[in-house]
Amino acid sequence: MNSLKQEAYFRQRVVKYAQTHSVTQTARMHRVSRTSIYRWRKRWDGTVQSLVERSSRPHSHPRMHTPAEDKLVVRMWNKHPEWLLDILWQELRTKHGYTRNRATLYRALRRMGIYKQPKPKKKPRLKACFPPMEFAGQQVQIDVKYVPIACHSGSLGDKRLYQFTAVDAYSRWEFKMIYDDHSSTSAVRFLAKLIQKAPFAISCIQTDNGTEFTNRFVPGCENTKSAFEKALCHMDIQHRLIRPATPKHNGKVERVHRFDQRLFYSKNIFYSLADANRKLAAYLSWCNNRPRSVLSNRSPSSVLFDFLSVAA
Repeated sequence: MNSLKQEAYFRQRVVKYAQTHSVTQTARMHRVSRTSIYRWRKRWDGTVQSLVERSSRPHSHPRMHTPAEDKLVVRMWNKHPEWLLDILWQELRTKHGYTRNRATLYRALRRMGIYKQPKPKKKPRLKACFPPMEFAGQQVQIDVKYVPIACHSGSLGDKRLYQFTAVDAYSRWEFKMIYDDHSSTSAVRFLAKLIQKAPFAISCIQTDNGTEFTNRFVPGCENTKSAFEKALCHMDIQHRLIRPATPKHNGKVERVHRFDQRLFYSKNIFYSLADANRKLAAYLSWCNNRPRSVLSNRSPSSVLFDFLSVAA
C-alpha cells in the first residue's frame, strides 16, 4: 500500500470517529486541525478513494500559450514538418511576431503531442576538445556528400552527383556546389570557386583523407601530392588532414550535410546538373542568412559583416 492510500485510510478513521464525537475532541485525539476534519468530512462519500490527496498542479498559467499561438505553431509545423525546433522558432519570431522563447515553444510542442518524449540516451563518450576559432578563414572544413539517387529525375538516370561543401569554422558561413564526379579535378575547381566567393582570406583548409583531396592512402602514390594539394601550395594555404575514421573532427561540415539531407534533398528533384546547382544556390542563400543558436541567434552573414567591419 502506498503512502497516499495509507493517508486516505487515516482520514477515513478520523471522519468516522468524528461522527460519534465532537470535532474538537476528534482533533485532540488524532492531532489534526479542526479545519482539516471539516474539509475531509465534506469530501467523504463513504469510500476511501474520496479522501485520497488530489493533485495541486494548476490547470492553467497566466503566461501559457494562447489558443491563437497554439494554432499558429500547429499550422507552421504541419506546413514544414522537416524543420528543426530552432528553425521553427526563428521563422515564427521573424515572420509571425512570435515573442516566446525557445523553451516555451518546446514545452508547447510537447504538450500538443508533436514532440514525443525522448528516449534515454546512452552514456556519451568523452568528446574531443577543439579550440574556438579567432577569425574568419582560420579553418575552413571541406567534405563531399553523395546526392541521393531519390533526387534524380529520369533525365539524369543512374548518373551520380556529388556535393562539395565548405564551412568556415568561425562564422559557419557555407559554400556548396554540385559536380558529376568527386575527383581531384573537381576538388580543384571547387577550391577556385571557394576562393572567388569567400569574403575573407583563407588560412587553413581541413579535409578528410579522401582520394579527391590527398594521395595519402593511395598505393604507390603516398609521397606524391594530389592536384588539390598542389593547388593549395600554389595559393599558400595550409592543408590539414584529420585522422582516419574520425569524422567528428570535421564535425561542422558533417552537421551541415545532415541538415542538407533533411531540409533540402528530402523535398527536391533535379533534372540536370545545372538545375541542381540553381536550386542549391537558392538554398545556400537561405542557410547563410538563417540565425543560428550557436551564433547567439545571429546569421553567418551578420557575423561576417561584423568581423569584416572591425577588421577594416
